[in-house]
Amino acid sequence: MNWSFLGQKAKNLQILKNAGFLVPNFIVLCKEEYDRIIQSEIYGQEFIAKVSSQLSGNIFAVRSSASSEDTQISSWAGQFHTEIHIEKQNLIQAIELTRNESLKNMKTWEALSIIIQEYIE
Repeated sequence: MNWSFLGQKAKNLQILKNAGFLVPNFIVLCKEEYDRIIQSEIYGQEFIAKVSSQLSGNIFAVRSSASSEDTQISSWAGQFHTEIHIEKQNLIQAIELTRNESLKNMKTWEALSIIIQEYIE
């Protein structure tokens, strides 16, 4: 998987998961998939079905993951956006909000992805 397009947070979550840490399951939404979801209500419904098949539970966190954050030279802690306690039927809106808020701190959308992660209270 090309992590440079999926962001450091997604990459670091996968590294922790592979090392045996208890990381809630997640999927990563790249720019191209985001564009399809926004442009097609049918694809948006298919994406929700994909989330349902790959992640357990009905409540999620929607998090940004940028290639510029969590690197050896910068953290960008608190500069991006996370939506928590999101019900399945509200995922598309939370994805849009997370993307739009995160883009306020970035020059390009190309280096941003969105993490959909099981939410644990």
